[in-house]
Amino acid sequence: MNPELAKYVKIFLLIIYTVGIIGTFTSPALIAPYTPVNLLLTALSLLMFGDIQNKRFWLFALFVFILGVFIEIAGVSTGMIFGTYHYGQVLGPQVFQVPLSIGLNWVFLTFATLSIANHFNKNALISSLLGAGLMVGLDLLIEPLASDLDYWYWANGVIPLQNFIAWYIIALFFHLIGRRLHFAKENPMAVLIFGLQILFFNSIHLSKYIKHA
Repeated sequence: MNPELAKYVKIFLLIIYTVGIIGTFTSPALIAPYTPVNLLLTALSLLMFGDIQNKRFWLFALFVFILGVFIEIAGVSTGMIFGTYHYGQVLGPQVFQVPLSIGLNWVFLTFATLSIANHFNKNALISSLLGAGLMVGLDLLIEPLASDLDYWYWANGVIPLQNFIAWYIIALFFHLIGRRLHFAKENPMAVLIFGLQILFFNSIHLSKYIKHA
C-alpha cells in the first residue's frame, strides 16, 4: 500500500461525501443524479487498496457483484426474497429492472465490513456474524430514506421484516465465503468508507427532521 496515495484518496472521499452532505441540505435534486458515480468512486477507492495482486480477491469481488445483481433481479421479479419492491431511476442503468450500481453497493459494503469485522475478531464465524450485522445495521439506516431518494419503493410503503432477514442471510453468506478465501481482509479505506456512509445517511435523516420541525 502506498501511504501517500492512501492519504490523498481519503481526502478525496472526504470531499465528495462532504459535497454530498451539503447537497442534501441545499440542492438534493442536483446531487441525486450523481449517486451512481459516487457508488462507483467509493467501490474503486476501496478495491484499489485491497489485496489487488491476489486473483482470489478479484474473483470474490466479481462473485459478489454478479450474485448480488442476480439476487436483486430475482427479488424484484418475484418479491419472494426481500418482499415486493421496485427500483427508481436515480441509481443509474438497469438490467432487468435492477441498477448495476446495486452490485457495486454489495461489493464495497461486503469488503468494508469484512475488513472491519476481521479487525475486531479473527474467528471466521464470529467475524462473519459481526460483518453481516454491520451491513444490516446500515440498511436499517437507509431503508426509511430509500423512496425519498428514489432508490427503491416498497409495496404500500411498508418495509417488511423479511427484507432485513434476507439481507442478513445473504450478507452472512458473502462473509463466510470471503473468510474462507485466502486474501488479505483488512483494508485501510474500510472504516472511513463505512463511517462516511453512516454520516451521509444520518445527515439526510437530520435534513428531513429539520424540514419537518
